[in-house]
Amino acid sequence: MKPNFKRGVISLVIYGLLLLSAAGFFQYIATQSTPEKLASQGYVYPKTSDTKTSSKTTFAVKAIYRIKDTKYGKAPFVMADDKSLLATEAKPDLPIIKKLEEAQEKGTLATNPITIMGEVKELSSVPFQNTRNSLEKQEPGVTDNKEFEIKKLDLTSVANVESTGTTMTALTALTGVAFLAYAVFRYASNKRFYDQLLVTFPELGQDDQALRKGATYYEKHLGVYVYKDQLIVMGRKNAIVDLRDIIYSYVYKETRRFNLYKTVKFVVYLHTKDFKRLAVFPAKHTVKDTEAKLNRLMEYLDASYPQMLVGFDHKDEYMALKQAAGRP
Repeated sequence: MKPNFKRGVISLVIYGLLLLSAAGFFQYIATQSTPEKLASQGYVYPKTSDTKTSSKTTFAVKAIYRIKDTKYGKAPFVMADDKSLLATEAKPDLPIIKKLEEAQEKGTLATNPITIMGEVKELSSVPFQNTRNSLEKQEPGVTDNKEFEIKKLDLTSVANVESTGTTMTALTALTGVAFLAYAVFRYASNKRFYDQLLVTFPELGQDDQALRKGATYYEKHLGVYVYKDQLIVMGRKNAIVDLRDIIYSYVYKETRRFNLYKTVKFVVYLHTKDFKRLAVFPAKHTVKDTEAKLNRLMEYLDASYPQMLVGFDHKDEYMALKQAAGRP
């Protein structure tokens, strides 16, 4: 028998690499959606990048003013560059607003403007009818020689896009790394399994077909073999079980539904003489074929091991044995 350490590993590596590639793509998309990128394309307010659903622009903020004298629910802000004042609304706890106000408090905003990006939308001037007067009271002279406009620059959507892009990149990359880490674990697990198998049955290492030739029962697609009273499983999980110690066995079929998507999983449960339950996971195959092959395995066990109760319908008999042995 030729050990196959890569069994179940290659697909994990492929999935991991695909996910890391997707993470790189998400990161690239995120870099194409930055204020700096949009500004480099010439879209600086009042020029906008228009699509059917949005009208994006950038604005190099050199000063920000939070209008205090207002009865309007959301906080009005006025942002200034060299030529204009742009009145807008935003939540005060928005990260970009905090960043702008912190930079202004440190005195760095005027000399190192922060470029913001947003969707420009028309906004009724009613809520902001006193904004200019309030600003002039707060900051005398700030409106001199500057064009004053009232627009809705929707910064929240931009912040969400940036946050979503970062989150998607991080989650996808972490999932990809997890797949690769599991591939390493699976490779090591396969190696330990084959080492154990060849120590237990050294003759298997002398002939690539020794296991299949010597098996009294085998299902290649499920990775299930019965060899010298040992159930050898090379499936979703590797296992070697002494069938002489098993007194009760059955196949469990688990079906899960996720909206229109359905998954089916098969597990073979084996109960030992000391009433321990072992779970064996065959390799994945088509549902119909897997069920048929596992039923044949149960028929084989029933015919070959008289001490074994085969089938879930023997549960009461097994529980009676367990109770008689004083096991809870």
